[in-house]
Amino acid sequence: MTPQPTLSETPVLQPEKGQKNIEVPITQPAKTQKPTQPPKPKVKASTKPQSPASTPAYEEKTTQPNKQKDEPKAGAKNNDGKVYVPGFGWVEDQGDNKGNTSESDGDWNKQVGSMD
Repeated sequence: MTPQPTLSETPVLQPEKGQKNIEVPITQPAKTQKPTQPPKPKVKASTKPQSPASTPAYEEKTTQPNKQKDEPKAGAKNNDGKVYVPGFGWVEDQGDNKGNTSESDGDWNKQVGSMD
């Protein structure tokens, strides 16, 4: 008689050893309850039913556009010498724009260094 494997042992299949019949205890799966249907939403009863041939009637409402914030215009200056830039707020005035000339020959594809 061969010893039965215990639950702590895992049977190992080794075809080269010649053992052909291995019994593994099988447990029955636990029974689970059937899923329940979610509750159906309640339909609100309207006060006056409308026929499908008529167009729906809506209450008239007056709407007002959103009031815009009182923001200064772009480039406005305040008493502190700051300039208003939309999206950034009040920033320090840096003066007029300055431009420089370049000493490049215009070839943007020029190799700048050596690639050793």
